[in-house]
Amino acid sequence: MTVGTEKNGRGGAPVTNRSTRHLFAAVRAIAQHRKPVGLADLVAELDLPASTVHRALMTLEACGMVKRGDRGARFVAGDMVHHLIRALVAQFPVRRAAAGFLRDLSGSRNVTVSLNHRLGWRSLRLLSFEGTQEAYQLRRVGEARPLHDGIGPATILAALPDDEAAAYLDRCRRSGNFGGAPIDPRRMARQRRELAGAGYISQRPSDYSLLHWAAVPLTAFGGAAIASVSIGFDVERGMEGKLESEIAYCVARIAALQEQLDRDPEATRTPFGTLAPDEFHLPHHRVVRFDNPVASTPAHT
Repeated sequence: MTVGTEKNGRGGAPVTNRSTRHLFAAVRAIAQHRKPVGLADLVAELDLPASTVHRALMTLEACGMVKRGDRGARFVAGDMVHHLIRALVAQFPVRRAAAGFLRDLSGSRNVTVSLNHRLGWRSLRLLSFEGTQEAYQLRRVGEARPLHDGIGPATILAALPDDEAAAYLDRCRRSGNFGGAPIDPRRMARQRRELAGAGYISQRPSDYSLLHWAAVPLTAFGGAAIASVSIGFDVERGMEGKLESEIAYCVARIAALQEQLDRDPEATRTPFGTLAPDEFHLPHHRVVRFDNPVASTPAHT
């Protein structure tokens, strides 16, 4: 992510370095794969000479940005990438303020809970707790997605004022949906109505996720929607006839979390709060997947 771009002396294209671009392209490609990636795969994907990709991999490996997988000849995201993710998510005080609350909710109700935060026209996953369920998520902490991609981001989008929602639709049309799935304006309108009526958005189990989801927006001090909490219920494990009451209970708990945040304006501030949505630049808009960087760290960190 970049939030500013240096221009050349004549006010033209951004000042860049080809070798640096190759390094970032390689680490980004590796991070987007769920399995270790080999040299030949990267050469084909990046459309670069094998010697260029090999030099990039050796440089990235030396500085910890990538590391070799189990077979030795393939690469995965390295420890330094995870350190960078930790540094990024730590910039959001709401993560620290909500972590213990959401961890307790996940454990006490045996639900999957995730916290997503708005970042321009996208959403960044800050936290995820899975309780003891076996229906694990494919999404991971540190993942950025367009606001219409997934129930957590879509809940933030549904809570935006009409003018911002219209601006997002226009931006999707002009940007190719930010690299995500095509946006469905009718579905977006339904979600906005559902949120206005029920206070949350729901999503039934599907081939992609076996959980029934409900998501609630969180607002900053002053009322602007900045984040959402999504809660996944395993409807096949002891939920017969209880789903509606479980959703109501969890939504009420998130309302209590919102009250807690409202008492501390600093809890919902970020260093990025003064930036306009279009000032956030993600050169490649595909989903970036990393291993959960906070799974083994205390929830309050």
